[in-house]
Amino acid sequence: MIQETTHQFGADEVNVDQLRAEHSDLERKLEELNSHIYLTPEEQIERKRIQKLKLLKKDQIQMLVSRGGNA
Repeated sequence: MIQETTHQFGADEVNVDQLRAEHSDLERKLEELNSHIYLTPEEQIERKRIQKLKLLKKDQIQMLVSRGGNA
């Protein structure tokens, strides 16, 4: 039982680190799109998609951290 808990905690740490890296990558992509003076309709859709994914990653990070994952 203790070993399972330790294993789960370790998996949460990896997931939090991975989610943070993905969140940062999405932030960079969003900044790139936001630097354009004009966005094509496709770029506007991509911008919204990235914003939603970024929020999802943030929510997932918060959930794992609140469960006792890596802060």
